[in-house]
Amino acid sequence: MTVEHADCVVLGGGPAGSTFAAIARKYAPDAKIVLLEKCRFPRWHIGESTIPAANGVLEDLGVYQTMLASDFVKKMGVTFIWGKTARPGPPTT
Repeated sequence: MTVEHADCVVLGGGPAGSTFAAIARKYAPDAKIVLLEKCRFPRWHIGESTIPAANGVLEDLGVYQTMLASDFVKKMGVTFIWGKTARPGPPTT
């Protein structure tokens, strides 16, 4: 299949792109989905990881137990800090 005949084109096969493509395939099995990635996988890459909020999506895709059993570093939680006060949570005005 070519990009010109696709119903959906996903640019980037990293965690977000590959997850989107898999979810789209699951819920729209007749859709023509093309995933484009310029790099060869798997590759070692610092900074790509998942946080616990993604576990529901991984479960929906049927890969959560495989990920849990893998050698990947497990993140038990995450805190986002931004703004001038450097306090966790959404910025206040």
